[in-house]
Amino acid sequence: MASSPQDQSPPAVKQLLGNLAIFGGLGDPALEEIQKILHVHHYPPRAFVVREGDTDKNVYIVRLGEVEVLKSPPDASAPLTRIALLGPGACFGEMSLIDVLPRSASVRTTRETVLLSFSNTDLAHIYQWNLETFTLIMMNLGREVSRRLRRADAILCEFSQPAPRAGDKDGCPLSDSRDHTLPREPI
Repeated sequence: MASSPQDQSPPAVKQLLGNLAIFGGLGDPALEEIQKILHVHHYPPRAFVVREGDTDKNVYIVRLGEVEVLKSPPDASAPLTRIALLGPGACFGEMSLIDVLPRSASVRTTRETVLLSFSNTDLAHIYQWNLETFTLIMMNLGREVSRRLRRADAILCEFSQPAPRAGDKDGCPLSDSRDHTLPREPI
């Protein structure tokens, strides 16, 4: 994997950045400043960009190519599970700028791929340059993580059992002959 300072065509990169949700609402001066902090990485097919459990603090943007997001199953001997496939214009690693936990998944290229990245240290430059831009980026990162959490909730719902209706004990793990409701206290 080769890493170099931002070496992509400036107008094309600025357009890419302007189309990303994490940079939504930013004007040209902010996008131009963000371009200055970007790093370019070239990966061959099937190369790991990050591994679940890593502690690096980078956000990656797919410029060219494709990556797959892989999760380790509870049984360590089982193969990795693909949970997403991301192409040009997608980003990953946002959680690393928000929390202080290790990577929650691995990301591997599926073909030759060019990624742009910035770290929490790079983002500190934006904080010093313009607090309003930094705040908007952080709000956008939070929104993106929230959108992904909502999608994950919807997927989990597809595999979950329906909640029992009021008074219906079917499907409830506490369904037995005993009444598990709490007594009501008089008001």
